[in-house]
Formats: sequence, structure tokens, C-alpha cells
Amino acid sequence: MYISGTASIDPNGITAYVGNPEAQVALTMQVVHAILESRGMDWADVTRGLAYFKNAEDAPLFEKCRINNKIPLFLEVIAENCICRDDLLFEIEVDTIRIG
Repeated sequence: MYISGTASIDPNGITAYVGNPEAQVALTMQVVHAILESRGMDWADVTRGLAYFKNAEDAPLFEKCRINNKIPLFLEVIAENCICRDDLLFEIEVDTIRIG
């Protein structure tokens, strides 16, 4: 399964936690986890992640979130990049596979 372009967007389509990169990372990762669970998967099924930060200095927040939430290591690439909305500071896509 490919989970594409997940970011800190609330159910009404509005950017959540404007100006707060740590909260945007946390919400985004919660959403990814919910998607995984909805398909009978978990973080252990993630094979690759590509995380985009608007500002490179925020990149350590990904590792902090991973550790705080006991997300197992997976191959990850972190890039400083433009994101589809000016007020989004983080976005991630992940590939998953479930065997069995």
C-alpha cells in the first residue's frame, strides 16, 4: 500500500497547527497510523518513508516523534522542500507491505 502526501489537515480540509511544526508532525503521524490500522497494518509494515519539511531545521522533529511514539525504524529520506500549502510545514508518504 502507498500512503501519499499525508499532512496536518483537519477533517474540514483546513491546515491544523499553523506555525507549529512539532504538532503538525504529530498529527500527520497519527493520521498515517490510523490509515495503517484501517487496513490491518501497523508501523512494522512500513518499508519506506519520504518526509518533507518546509524548513530543514525542523527535521529532528521526525525522529523525536518516532521515538516518543515507539515507531520502529524504517528506511526514511528526509528532505527540505516546498509543500502544497504555505502553512504546511511537514508532509510524509510511506510504502507498506504486509505478508501473510
